[in-house]
Amino acid sequence: MMDNVEPSGDYETLRRQFLSLRGLANAKSEQLKHIRNLCEQLQSQQQECNADSVNAERDTNATLTHALEAAEAEREHLRAENERLRELLAEKLIDSTMLTGIDIDRNALSLSANGGICKIMADSFAQILHEGKVINYVEAFFSSSKHPEMGQIVVTIKKETGKTPHQLRLEAEKERDVLRDEVDFLRKKIGQ
Repeated sequence: MMDNVEPSGDYETLRRQFLSLRGLANAKSEQLKHIRNLCEQLQSQQQECNADSVNAERDTNATLTHALEAAEAEREHLRAENERLRELLAEKLIDSTMLTGIDIDRNALSLSANGGICKIMADSFAQILHEGKVINYVEAFFSSSKHPEMGQIVVTIKKETGKTPHQLRLEAEKERDVLRDEVDFLRKKIGQ
């Protein structure tokens, strides 16, 4: 730019300066028009791109929405099928369980059953005893959804030849009582 240009004192030079500056101003004006045209073209292209982009996003959203709706419908179908199969399995387990005997005495109630859920439980308990290298018994803990206030329910699973925890406790108490009697006898013997 010509920031420090002094106007000439003579007319002819002044006229040339004026014509040069007018030419420069016209060139700048044309340059600005060209830049405006480029800006308008870019804005137009950007709007077209934005429209294309919006349309592409709409198409993608429509495709994804359709896929989501199909997946949700399939999930609902699978839930219903799962529920139907659970009910069918429960019905088959109940139908295939047979009570084969009841033995009631003063101290215990023994039920004998075969098949169905009893078979599943028996196989599971046997697996626990076998894989756990259990010597005598194990305890299984269950919770009741019907009576949660009871807390956990403990089921003792023992081998047929083993003793129950109650039987073992009675034997230990009996052994303890014998040892107490021996200690009392020895104390009396030595005068304490």
